[in-house]
Amino acid sequence: MLLRLKNYSGLNHVFVLLVLLLSASGLAVYWFVFGRDPQMVTLWDVDAPAENTALLVFLPGIYDTAETVREEGIFRLARQAGLRADMVAVGTQLGYLFNHTLLQHLQEDVIRPARRRGYTGLWLVGFSLGGFSSLRYFRQAPGDVCGVIVIAPYLGRENLINSIEQAGGPLLWQPRDQQAVSDEEAVWLWLKHRYRKPLLQRLFLAYGEADDFARAHVMLGRLLPPANVISSPGDHSWNTWRRLWKTLLAKEGIWKGPGRCNALR
Repeated sequence: MLLRLKNYSGLNHVFVLLVLLLSASGLAVYWFVFGRDPQMVTLWDVDAPAENTALLVFLPGIYDTAETVREEGIFRLARQAGLRADMVAVGTQLGYLFNHTLLQHLQEDVIRPARRRGYTGLWLVGFSLGGFSSLRYFRQAPGDVCGVIVIAPYLGRENLINSIEQAGGPLLWQPRDQQAVSDEEAVWLWLKHRYRKPLLQRLFLAYGEADDFARAHVMLGRLLPPANVISSPGDHSWNTWRRLWKTLLAKEGIWKGPGRCNALR
């Protein structure tokens, strides 16, 4: 799945392959020694001394880490906005993607332990590829989370987005091979079959209008309630994502609306 993110060429392609090989070899060594993947890295920001039952779980993009989320000011902006929730950023390392174990680790290393610790209102907030992983998790286990916020999510290769556009949009589109549906196609099928259903009221989208993935974002936005979609000038970068996050934090309908589990203000 990972190598389908873009049509990499030249040095970029070599770099991605090298990173994949190093990541996979690292996991292989860990597997040889311990017989399993390493536990998912987490970076917490706890709203002490408050005892919150709400938790925001942040999934960064392909080349970012849990530390990136903090360094880019995402935690700080949430605190400045008065959000009453604990927060945790997770390390979605390439090896998990390569081994197709990311969702398993997210559930076993983060979601289930959080529930055992007393968190009842869990939200996923995903950036770029982390947004795609958030959608996949929401598709797999919608009862685990109150809602999902995807910021500039990766939604598939260019040829897939072209085929959806050429079909007239997600509602008219069908995958070419029904017997071999990719992860990206599975997410689009899931979204189209839940159009105008209550589940998608718990999904929020934000993106920059000059983002490389904006064509896909526009199509996703048409499947969601209009109030759940935010766009602004900007590209596929943390500068844009910070502005979008600030706008989302100021949007009362997300944090106080009915059926949103815990009120976070």
